Amino acid sequence: MKIVHLLAGAGGMYCGSCMQGNTLAMALREAGEHVLLVPVYTPLRTDDEDASVGRVVFGGINVYLQQHSALFRHTPWFLDRLLDNPALLRWVSGRALSTRPEQLGPLTLSMLRGDEGRQAKEVEKLVRWLARDVRPEVVHLSNVLLVGMARRIAEALRVPVVCSLSGEDTFLERIPEPHYSEAQAVLRERCGELSALVAMSRYYADFMAEYLAVPRERIHVIPPGLNLTGHGKKGTQLFSGEEGGLGGMGDAVSLSERPEGEKGTQLFCAKHPSGRSGKRAPFPVSPILPSSPEKSCVPFSRVTIGYLSRIAPEKGLHQLAEAFKLLVEQEDARGARLVAAGYLSPADRPYLDRIRSQLAEWGLADRFEYAGEPDRAGKIAFLQSLDVMSLPTLQAESKGLAVLEAWANGVPLVLPDHGAFGELVADTGGGLLHEPHSPPALAAALARMIRDRAFARQCGLRAQQAIHDRYHAGLTARRTMELYRALVTSDG
Repeated sequence: MKIVHLLAGAGGMYCGSCMQGNTLAMALREAGEHVLLVPVYTPLRTDDEDASVGRVVFGGINVYLQQHSALFRHTPWFLDRLLDNPALLRWVSGRALSTRPEQLGPLTLSMLRGDEGRQAKEVEKLVRWLARDVRPEVVHLSNVLLVGMARRIAEALRVPVVCSLSGEDTFLERIPEPHYSEAQAVLRERCGELSALVAMSRYYADFMAEYLAVPRERIHVIPPGLNLTGHGKKGTQLFSGEEGGLGGMGDAVSLSERPEGEKGTQLFCAKHPSGRSGKRAPFPVSPILPSSPEKSCVPFSRVTIGYLSRIAPEKGLHQLAEAFKLLVEQEDARGARLVAAGYLSPADRPYLDRIRSQLAEWGLADRFEYAGEPDRAGKIAFLQSLDVMSLPTLQAESKGLAVLEAWANGVPLVLPDHGAFGELVADTGGGLLHEPHSPPALAAALARMIRDRAFARQCGLRAQQAIHDRYHAGLTARRTMELYRALVTSDG
């Protein structure tokens, strides 16, 4: 089957949606399908082999100029091609064009309007290229912010148009009024015209069905899958000593109440960035905890606690820093370390500086390390160096790819009980859940994970097996092809 994936680039940073789209395209090709992975806005940056074609559609420079000047909505196409040069777009990415939702309300609304917006010329250029040169049987959009192009693609090519759901609400919720309400209205109208939508978790499918006002049965849940090459058993495992520990799942108890003790001082606001009704609800699931958290105790002195995600307030590194302070106040935690890795934008450098300053005030500056933005080999090595990982996001996550990558290397997780995290922990048995937005609750869960080495080891091994069984790229590709075939058959 000939398939076109239109994948929104993220400028100069590693983007979870980009990496998952790239992995899926390669897996579909390995299964014998003809897949064209086409970047939108900017070239892709992935930590694996880049599977995309050597052109960019809706180049970011042209999109920006057409938004702000009527002249560029009528320039000849050969001039547009010069501005869509991938090398030029790489150079411009992150230097001149803002990606802050607070500044992109009018542009977002225009893009959602597609053929009725200021980038209508870009829609027609894409449709002509697909119709004349590609002639796909299915077109797949990487997120609903691209939905403005779907109507003309479906009309001109008469093929199914599928769209993934990739956490777009967190972007939309930060757009100021009146553009937010207008964008949501247009988004709901345009999503109603799609052949199908795909979510990576049941939680996000349920949430977006309401958010987009589409029937839940039109949203298909296909969990993400990893390219497992290079991932494997942890190289150094603190918890590999004793067998036994936790019995069966029947021994589990729920950590539903807050741990005793005072709250840590909040350095940053933990609220959803918007007070709108679109705020996500938690996925209802009870975490798995060992019934005897003190057995098989191990001193904290050799423990490395990790964080792998974008360094930004909404990802919650500051909450992990506060929990780390509470953790090391225990007398057996004098040698524990906190190591963070992930993309850091220039705009978020002051945020990391504030965390470092606060840790220094607490006397913990030498216990924290920012390891930068690793490539694929560096990321796997980083994960294999950890004893436990935590991603205390303030906003409910739609997929949790970094969680799956940690589990692929046998690393147990401590996660907030919201978004997709609950169902992932329930499915894999790979860690503990804690009350969101609570450093004391996070510290208590980390302490339980660290103290019971047998339980932690079981969490890592159970999750690692689950990743190899149910979260690999081949299975995701197979499920995606089943959807494509069903859509093509029904349209035919």
